[in-house]
Amino acid sequence: MCALISSDLQEVQREIVRFFTEVYTPRGGVPFFAVHARTGERPAFHSMLAEFADWAPFLYLAGAVPYVKEQFEILARRVESRWELTTPYAGWKRAVFPARVNVFHYTDLTLGLLDLSDLGWQGPPLTLADRMFRKVVARHEENGWICQWRLPAWNVRVPVAETTSALFVELALDLAEKTGDPAYPAWARQWGDRFVTLPFFGQTGVFPEHVVLREAFWNRFVRTEPRSARLAKHNLAVAAAFLALWRATREMKFRQAIDWWHQGVRRHFLTDSGGASSIVAFSEKGEVVGRKPPHIKNHGMTDLLCDLAFFLEDPVYLETARRVVDFWISQQSAHTGLLPFEPGSRVSYLDGETDWTVALLKLSELTGEQSYRESAFRILAGVFRHHRTDAGFANGVDIETGEVVDDLVETRYGALLLKPVLFLQAGVPLYADRKRGGFWWKILLDR
Repeated sequence: MCALISSDLQEVQREIVRFFTEVYTPRGGVPFFAVHARTGERPAFHSMLAEFADWAPFLYLAGAVPYVKEQFEILARRVESRWELTTPYAGWKRAVFPARVNVFHYTDLTLGLLDLSDLGWQGPPLTLADRMFRKVVARHEENGWICQWRLPAWNVRVPVAETTSALFVELALDLAEKTGDPAYPAWARQWGDRFVTLPFFGQTGVFPEHVVLREAFWNRFVRTEPRSARLAKHNLAVAAAFLALWRATREMKFRQAIDWWHQGVRRHFLTDSGGASSIVAFSEKGEVVGRKPPHIKNHGMTDLLCDLAFFLEDPVYLETARRVVDFWISQQSAHTGLLPFEPGSRVSYLDGETDWTVALLKLSELTGEQSYRESAFRILAGVFRHHRTDAGFANGVDIETGEVVDDLVETRYGALLLKPVLFLQAGVPLYADRKRGGFWWKILLDR
């Protein structure tokens, strides 16, 4: 490990914990979402409880146990009071609809509670996760799909499923293991089967952003992209769900679905340079009619490919991961060690830098290639040196000069930086065993 990172890890850990416990969180409340480092202005976003998995487990692991328990009590009281995570509409829609519920926020909230259970806090987090998960499914499920949007003022669910809903498969399997309730694996199989048999997947090998379940008046108030495939988080969520189902059931349809998906990604997303397109548009015949260029969130694809290679014991996934990684390493700044948000850009993106650090550490562990680990250290050293401000870690800097160009501090991104900080201090393998993955593999999952 380079000297800079070795000397900074504990300092950064203490700094992030201090920001949350002493600066970001009002007395009796939850931490605010963001602050501009230069002005102190706090722009309005949704509640940080919607991002619970991005901060609570890592602060707990970093030693802020009383703080996280206080935050849990706030969450538990709100859930008991029939509170829902809502997102306001913008523009003219705000006058018609008071708010909408985005089911995706509940995946992060549930994952955070399950992570706290994995960290040794037995009882309350699992009980709340179980109760809340069932309530969300009852409100959002339709014909074996989880609908993305619900309009609570009218108690209406919009019959459109976003493919990020595949995250519910992994959560259900985790709850099945922790509670022993047979309803959970039954749900997971049902939801997984919907994705396996989706005609778009059979035609292209990848998944669309949205699945329109039926025509309805309410559909006009949400965005739908039934012929557009988004790599992160949508396609990655479904492939991760297939992996979780195969590990739990050993049913070959899920193993075969992973292979078909991998072929589809290589055909449609992977570019000649090695990066992966962020979005691909298809015609009704399944032909590619448009692409959007790669961006830094290619880390999610690399992360998942490493997991596929480890659990399926098939090096073909590492071959694809290497292509993606080698492309992005070619974009790494020689001056700061940081990666650009997209090829040719000079602006970094804090959350992507953190996740690339973990993905590179994964790939280095599986391949034995030290160069990937060294690239990870260079990214982390660049984050410590250039993203740091008096208000926390800023979103973006010029990767050649290190100058802050986006001074917005999204507080959860600081907490997520604890992932590599804590893991590197542990000094243990990330992948512990092929049956369960291991403690650090589970805690560092990029979902």
